[in-house]
Amino acid sequence: MQLAFIHFRIKPAIQSLEREVLRQVGWGLLDLGRRGLEIEAGIARLEVTQVDGQVDIWEATIREGRRLAIPACGHPIEVVTKSESDLLVSDT
Repeated sequence: MQLAFIHFRIKPAIQSLEREVLRQVGWGLLDLGRRGLEIEAGIARLEVTQVDGQVDIWEATIREGRRLAIPACGHPIEVVTKSESDLLVSDT
């Protein structure tokens, strides 16, 4: 048996919405077809295709939260020069 691994990058806003939907519906989400869209700046949509073909749609507003320090591997947090925002998901 040969396994194929597909590597893809998801925009952070879509990834944040998918994480929230996963929290709400559980691990079964990962067995379903999913398509993420960034509708406009700060608005994300996740379309989930159920086994019966029904499509469930989640939309949310994504905004920046706190800034998080990103330390380089093996370096102390005190010398951090890089950071990124934690993204917050709320209903549209």
